[in-house]
Amino acid sequence: MAKVYVNDNYAGGVWTYPYKLDITDFIIPGENELVIEVVNNWMNHLIGDQNIPENQIDTWCFVNPYNRESILQPSGLFGPVTINRFKPINGIYD
Repeated sequence: MAKVYVNDNYAGGVWTYPYKLDITDFIIPGENELVIEVVNNWMNHLIGDQNIPENQIDTWCFVNPYNRESILQPSGLFGPVTINRFKPINGIYD
């Protein structure tokens, strides 16, 4: 999951494929600042919780098949971030 900010404005979040977001309303002519906040996945969070004191756990799950020895999944921002520009056709972006 990730939150996207463009020029200090929240542009939205993504959490499922295809992980795309329209940032048209937030870009300005010239330089822009893009910030992407990525969080760990739920499985890794549940595994990590097994390694801290119970009174510090901030999550709850009805079914938790993981334990402290479970293997963590790769997590983070994979691959390049791309910004695509599309030309409108009759005022509609493709």
